[in-house]
Amino acid sequence: MDSNNGISESIHIDATISEVVISAYLIVTFIGWFGNTNVIIATVRNRALQNPCNILIAIQSFCELFHQAAHAITAYFIYTGNYFITVKPCLYLQFVSNIFMQFASFLVLSIGVDRIFCVSFAIRFLAEFLRAVHYLHPSIFMI
Repeated sequence: MDSNNGISESIHIDATISEVVISAYLIVTFIGWFGNTNVIIATVRNRALQNPCNILIAIQSFCELFHQAAHAITAYFIYTGNYFITVKPCLYLQFVSNIFMQFASFLVLSIGVDRIFCVSFAIRFLAEFLRAVHYLHPSIFMI
């Protein structure tokens, strides 16, 4: 058995596996684009979804659209067989996606902090609501 033949066969198998994996990854990316676009459209069209937390979620979905665009760039290089790229073109190709990824990560943290405050102080908000209902109740009977 020729040692070079074994090496080229190994590279061919790795290329086939890479193409299958990136194809599955692209399918998941398209599903993500569809879902994130629907989140944005639902937030814009539905008045009930236009509170601060849902707006943050819509902005995060918008950022994820650009972040997921980097997967198409990766797929292009895998399908063309160019597995290696120098730093400068890689930086230019991935810069926008990377910036949006960092911003989306910060938004996930912000949404999490917002939700933890909402859950932690829900009793206070409930007490204020019940106090408002308590004062509203007699005024309804007066009318």
